Parts: sequence; structure tokens; C-alpha cells
Amino acid sequence: MVEPDQPSTARMIDFWLGGEHHYPVDVAAAHTFLDVETRVRTLDELYTAVAPGSQLAIDFDTEELAGHPQALAMMGPAFRMRAPAAFGPLLGRWTPTAEGIVPVTLWRPDGLPEAVPDAFHGAVAVRSAG
Repeated sequence: MVEPDQPSTARMIDFWLGGEHHYPVDVAAAHTFLDVETRVRTLDELYTAVAPGSQLAIDFDTEELAGHPQALAMMGPAFRMRAPAAFGPLLGRWTPTAEGIVPVTLWRPDGLPEAVPDAFHGAVAVRSAG
């Protein structure tokens, strides 16, 4: 049981959104600075807190940024890059949609993406009914 004075993802979701509804959840860049254990635990708490059918939109920085030392210097020592193939297990119980983990440039509604490095990948995942 979570102590009343301790942070709780479930309590925050209940407070902000209330009820047992399907929620769209967007995990912003802050998770880029989390270690693996904290990231997995946070996503698991979020999974438990939302109703089945809720969707998670998440993006992350790939190792492509290693070729851009000035950008890395701005991010600081806690910044973590991930290989796209290694990202799936970090989602825990969240299930990526059929599109899988793809470069964020492919999320564009139509037309070809601009010719920029695919440094950012992401996925939409769904909380299953089980």
C-alpha cells in the first residue's frame, strides 16, 4: 500500500482524470533521464493506474545522437540514449501497436518526412484487458 505522504502514479491519475476511463497518456522527455529500473517501475505504475484500452505515446532518443557531441553536452550526464531494438522491453506490460517502434519522423500525417537524422524513435502502446 502506498503511504499517503508518498507520491503515487495511481493517485495522481485518479486526481487528474478520475474514474475508470480509457486514457491517452503521453510520456514526455523527462523519462529520457531515468535509469532503467525507475523507468520500468514508473511505466508499470502507470499501466496499473489506467483503464484497459488506454494508450501510451512515448518517444526516446536513439544512439544516433552520439554523433552530435554539442547536443549531448547540453543534455547533461543523466541523459540516456536507447537503441530502438532495446526499447521494447522497457515498456513492460504495455503492448506496442502493430506499427511498432518507429522513427518519429514517420508519425507525420502525410507527405515525406524531412531529411533529418532519425535520432528520435517512439511507439504507441496499449494497456491490454488482461
